[in-house]
Amino acid sequence: MENENKINIKSIIIILISVLLTFLFIFTVCFHVNMNSLEGWHSENIASSLKFANIWLKEGIIANKFLCLECFNSIEFNDYFDREPYVSYPVGSTFFVFICAKILGFHHIDVHFIKLFMLILLLPVIIPVLFGIMLFVFKGFDDRKKRNMYTGAALLISAAVTLIIVFCTEGTLTLWKITESASITLKCDGLTKFFAVLMCLMWNIVGFYAFDYMKHEENEKRFFAFYLIVMGVLSGIYMSANLITLYLFYELMTLTSLPLVLHSLTPEAISAG
Repeated sequence: MENENKINIKSIIIILISVLLTFLFIFTVCFHVNMNSLEGWHSENIASSLKFANIWLKEGIIANKFLCLECFNSIEFNDYFDREPYVSYPVGSTFFVFICAKILGFHHIDVHFIKLFMLILLLPVIIPVLFGIMLFVFKGFDDRKKRNMYTGAALLISAAVTLIIVFCTEGTLTLWKITESASITLKCDGLTKFFAVLMCLMWNIVGFYAFDYMKHEENEKRFFAFYLIVMGVLSGIYMSANLITLYLFYELMTLTSLPLVLHSLTPEAISAG
C-alpha cells in the first residue's frame, strides 16, 4: 500500500510538472506577430522574450535574480533600478526560452530561434498520441480507477492544449516538402478553430461517458489507449493545409480507429471493421 501511494505521488508530480512546462511553452510562443517581417526589438512578447533571455544568457539568470531587465549591465546602467526591471512581464515565458537556449548551447538567440517554435502546431497531434502510448505500455494502469483518472486527465490536458494553441496561434508548419507544389503541412485558421472546439468537446464527453459504459468490457486499457491516439490523429485532419496532408491523416485515422471498431472481436464487430 505504501509503495502504491509513493507511485501515485510521483505520477501526480510528473503530470503537474509536465502540464506546467507545456503551458509555459504555449504562453511563450503563442503571442506573436508575423514572424516573416519581425526585425529588431518590438513591444510584442516574442521580442521581449528574446531580449530578456539574451541578457540572462550573457550575465547569468541567478546573477540577475530572475529579473527581466531592459538593458545589459554597464557603467552607465550599473544597478537594477537603472537597468529598469520590467516587472509586468511574465518571467515564466522568458524562462522557458532561456532554458531551451541553454540546453541547446546557444549564447545568443534571435528571431530564427523562435521560428523553430512553430513546431508548437504539432502538439495537438503529439500530446494525445503520447498519452495513449504511455497508457498502453505501462503496467501501472491495469487498475481501473488509476486508468480512468489518467485517461480523464489526458483528455482534459489534450483538449486544453489544443484549444489554447489553435486560438492563440495562426500560421503554417511544413513537415515535409515533397515537391514545389506538394507538401505535408499543418495550418491553423478560422475553420481549424471551429473543428477543434467541436472535436475536443465531443471527444471528452464520449470519453468520460465510456468510463461507465466500458466497465463490463474486456481490454479497457487497449480501448482507451487507442481512443487517445485517435484524438491526436483527428487533430491532424482538421489542421491539414492541403489534400495530401488530409489524406495522410485520414488513412492514419482509419488504421488507428480499427482497434476501437474491432474491440469486442465479435462477428458483427469484425464485419463492421
